[in-house]
Amino acid sequence: MLKLLTSTSDGSLLRLLAYLVPHKQHLLIIASSLLVFSAVDAGMIYFIKPLIDDGLAKTDSNVLQVGAALIFAIFLLRGAASFLANYSMAYVSNSVTYKIRNQAFVHLMSLPLSYFSQHPKGKLISKITYDAEQLAKATSETLVILIRESLIVCILLAVMFYTSWQLSLIFLIIGPVIAWVIHQVSGRFKVVSKSVQTAMGEMTIRCEQAINNHQQVLCLGTLGIEAERFDNINNSNRRQMMKLASAEAFSNPVIQLIASLAIVFVLLSSSIPGVLNTLTPGTFTTILVAMGSLLRPLKQLSKVNLLLQRGIAAAESLFQLLDENPEVDSGAKVIKSLKQGISFEHLSFNYVNSKTPTLRNVSLSIRKNTFVAIVGQSGSGKSTLVSLLLRLHTENNPSILIDGQPINDFTLKSYRKMFALVSQNVQLIDGTIAENICYGCTEQVNKDDLFRAVKQASLWDFIQKQPNNIDTPVGENGCLLSGGQKQRVAIARAILSKAPILIFDEPTSALDAASEQRIFKTLNTLAEDKTIIMVTHNLGLVSQVDQIFVMSNGELIDSGTHEQLINRSRHYSLLYQQHNSGGGSRVRS
Repeated sequence: MLKLLTSTSDGSLLRLLAYLVPHKQHLLIIASSLLVFSAVDAGMIYFIKPLIDDGLAKTDSNVLQVGAALIFAIFLLRGAASFLANYSMAYVSNSVTYKIRNQAFVHLMSLPLSYFSQHPKGKLISKITYDAEQLAKATSETLVILIRESLIVCILLAVMFYTSWQLSLIFLIIGPVIAWVIHQVSGRFKVVSKSVQTAMGEMTIRCEQAINNHQQVLCLGTLGIEAERFDNINNSNRRQMMKLASAEAFSNPVIQLIASLAIVFVLLSSSIPGVLNTLTPGTFTTILVAMGSLLRPLKQLSKVNLLLQRGIAAAESLFQLLDENPEVDSGAKVIKSLKQGISFEHLSFNYVNSKTPTLRNVSLSIRKNTFVAIVGQSGSGKSTLVSLLLRLHTENNPSILIDGQPINDFTLKSYRKMFALVSQNVQLIDGTIAENICYGCTEQVNKDDLFRAVKQASLWDFIQKQPNNIDTPVGENGCLLSGGQKQRVAIARAILSKAPILIFDEPTSALDAASEQRIFKTLNTLAEDKTIIMVTHNLGLVSQVDQIFVMSNGELIDSGTHEQLINRSRHYSLLYQQHNSGGGSRVRS
C-alpha cells in the first residue's frame, strides 16, 4: 500500500500531506482514538472463544455475566473513541479546506490579467469550490480508513493467529492477490478521476455563461440551444461518473470474492479428520467470524485508492493554479503623488499570440492637473494604452514614465493607488450604494465627502427617492440598478477616492444628455487638482478638454485642442462629423 501511495503523482501527494503538518495534535488524537476503536472493534471477537467454550459449553453463568458487562463497557469505550476520531478529523478536514481555498483565492486574484483571458471563469471557480472540497475529503477519509481499517486488519490477524495459527496461514496466501487487484485498478481510477474534474469544470463554465447571458437567452429565444449545450456537458459528466462507479463496483466484489476463498479453504481444511479433532467450537467460530469481519476493512481499504486518486486529481488541479506566477512587482519605490506628469516614449505592444502589433511607436505626454481625451475608432488601441498605464499586463514597460521614472520602478500597491478607473462595464459588489462608493477607500470616509461625491456624480436625486437612501442594496453586480445608475455609482467612487489620476473609459455611455453634461462639468472642476484621462467615442464631450490624442490602428496620429484638430486633422474632422451626424455610437473600444 505504501508503494501505491507514494507513486500516485509527481509530488502532489507530498504537497497535500503538508497541509496536515500544522494539525499534529489533532492527528495524534485521531490516531490514538482510532487505535482504541480498532482494538475494541476487532478485540471483541477474541471473547467469542471463552464465551462459547467456557460459558456455553461448560454452562458457566459467571463467564456469561462477565461477558455481558464487558460488552457494555467495550461499546461505551468504542463510542467515545469514535466521537473523538470523527470530530477531530472533521476539524482537520474543514481547516485544510479553509486554508487551501483562501490560498487559491488570494493567489488567483494576484494573477495577471492575461491569465484570466486564457482560462474560463467557470473552471477557475470550480477549482476553488469543488476541487478544494474533493481534496480535503480525500485527505480526511483516506487517513481515517488507512489508520482504522489497517489496525482492525492487524488486530484481527493477531486474534486469528493466537487462536489457530495453522488456519490463519491460509488467509496470508490471499493477501498478495488482493494487493495485485488493487494495483491493477489504481491507474483506471486516476484517469477517470481527472476526467470527472474536467467535466465538472466545463459544467460550471456553461452554467456561468448561461446565467450571465440570461437576458439575451430570453430575448433571442435560445433556451433550447442552451438546454442542449448543458445537456451534452451534463451527460458527459454523468458518463464519467458512471465509469468511476463501474470501476469501484467491479473492484469491491472481486476483492471480497478473493477474500471469501480464504473462508472456503478454512472450511475445507477444517473438514480434514486430523484438524477437525483439534478444533473446539469456540476456536472454529472465532476463526470464521474473524475472517468474515476482515471483509469489511478489506473492502474499505480497497476504496482508499479511489478516494486517493480523486484527491490527487483535485490536488493537481489546485496546485497547477497555485504554481502560476503572480503579477510581477519588481518595483521598490513608493509613489504617493504626481509631481510633473505622465509620458509614453516610443511605446509598442503586442498581445500574446498576436502577430499584429496593437500599439506602434506611441509617444505622448500628459501634464499634471490637466484634462485630456484619447479618441479613435474601435480597435485603435485606446483601451490598451490605458491598461498598460495601469500595469495590467505583465510585460515590463520602460517606455511609460511618471515624473520621469519608469512605472515598473514603483511598487504595484502604491502605484495603483494613484489611479481611479471608471469603465463602461461597471463592476459593483453585492452591497449597498454607500459600500460600493466607499469600496477601495483605505481610510474612514467622512459623510460630507461621501454626499459631495454623490451629488457631483448626479446620484443625489436617485438615492433621495429610495427608502434606504444611500444604504439601498444594489444586488449582485448592481443588478438592481440601471446601467446609468451603476455608472453614476462608479463615478462617485472615483470622485471620492484620493487618487491624483482619474481614468474614464467611456464614462457616460449609459447616461442621458443632461446627466452627461453635469458629469462633464464635474470632471472639469476636478481637473483643477487631479489629472483626468478620458477614453471616449463621444466627441461631443471632448471639445473643452485641455488636449486630445487621436489614435488610429495602434498609432498616435495627432494631438492638440479641439479647435486645432478640427482645422488640421482630416481624421479627427471625419470622426467629429460622424458623431454629429449620429454615427458616433457609444461603443467601447
